[in-house]
Amino acid sequence: MMKTLVLDGSDKNDNFSKTINETVFNILKDNFSSVANIVLYDHNIRGCIGDLGCFFKTPGKCIINDLAQEIPQQYIESDLVVFISPVTFGGFSSLFAKAFDRIIIQLESHNLMYSKGEIHRKRRYNITYPPLVMIGIENTKKMDQREAFQLLCERNAFHVFAPKHRVLFANRNDDDYSFTIQIQTAISELGEYHDKN
Repeated sequence: MMKTLVLDGSDKNDNFSKTINETVFNILKDNFSSVANIVLYDHNIRGCIGDLGCFFKTPGKCIINDLAQEIPQQYIESDLVVFISPVTFGGFSSLFAKAFDRIIIQLESHNLMYSKGEIHRKRRYNITYPPLVMIGIENTKKMDQREAFQLLCERNAFHVFAPKHRVLFANRNDDDYSFTIQIQTAISELGEYHDKN
């Protein structure tokens, strides 16, 4: 069974974001047997308290008992993960960032490694983590914000050990068809990386 996970950090009252989520969900349903679609505003996810409990007290599991405690297991069991977030001053939405901060640290080990000239944490689990599609929802096509978001996504793809990733943009002024083609192409390209080692 091939699984996908969608994490949507869009605003509750944003109808365009809901349309994007529906488009992504329907395309994934056609290509994967299981799709977990987590819309973050439906859940009360608390911010990281920085106690490092998920490193030492309860390795790989946050001590805060909410949905962000469960998402990392869904993440590593998935064959593809999709992030959806409004582009907010070139970054993620606060809702998405809050959840992602909790998730990412549970996927990493406290042990360090040297990679590409930088020191980073090692992956916690000795498996191939899933490929990643990151979708930024734009109000306008400001290239400085788009470039910042692209770089942020690339750095975070590295931190969640994605073997492959794609960054897409859904602009409110573009037609739905062009975005549908983009997401279909990205899913097709990344589908081959679903096998776990």
